[in-house]
Amino acid sequence: MMDSCLIADGWLIWLLIGLVGGLLASWIGGGRRLIGYNLVIGVVSSVVGGYVSAMTQGEDTPQLTILTAMSAAFLAALSLWLFNSMLGHRGD
Repeated sequence: MMDSCLIADGWLIWLLIGLVGGLLASWIGGGRRLIGYNLVIGVVSSVVGGYVSAMTQGEDTPQLTILTAMSAAFLAALSLWLFNSMLGHRGD
């Protein structure tokens, strides 16, 4: 069973990954109007990715935090890429 302390510590990491991803997506895309959308999509997708990864891993190992962070970063990057590619590059 998952340790609730691991998930509580993971939330902060996942939130930071989502915030950084959203800021980077806004900076790279050049769309200052979309920064709010990028932040929300980055945070939500990284938290979902980290949580699902933590639930499916099973054992509580030291590597679990690294794996959940990688999963969170991957899902955030994928979601942000899909969102921004659908809108195209419309700079302000």
